[in-house]
Amino acid sequence: MKLKTTNPLRIIIFDDNYNMRESIELLLSTTENMLLVAGFESCKNLLSDIEQTKPDVIIMDIDMPQMTGIEAVKKIRSINTEIPILMLTGFEDDDKVFNSLCAGANGYILKNAKMESLIHYIEDVHGGGAPMTPIIARKVLNQFAKIQPEQHVKEEY
Repeated sequence: MKLKTTNPLRIIIFDDNYNMRESIELLLSTTENMLLVAGFESCKNLLSDIEQTKPDVIIMDIDMPQMTGIEAVKKIRSINTEIPILMLTGFEDDDKVFNSLCAGANGYILKNAKMESLIHYIEDVHGGGAPMTPIIARKVLNQFAKIQPEQHVKEEY
């Protein structure tokens, strides 16, 4: 599915792994209608980096120096609730998943997912979806299954 836009989607990535940033840049350079505007190894200048690059989608790692990706998402959401943020990380533990989603991330993808799938995840999150790799979706569904519905007290009339 190709995007129907005249301007390419402007994407930035925050990831301290140089090879990951380079791989994503290479992938996006071969993809019509997507452009990696910038890659940052930390969130040190998070808000000014976003202001200068004006991205349509942010890809965010979790484990980075100076500020975690979860803290970065909270900071972004304090000033901008619209820009889609896609977590791309190696962490699949419940705390990281739910803290990321509660902070305001729009999707959660594991780095071991097929790189070609990243294009679809970016399109999905930009289109308003909430992409998740299957193992993460299962974790979210399992958490919802644990929630007990409210026991409504039958009112006496």
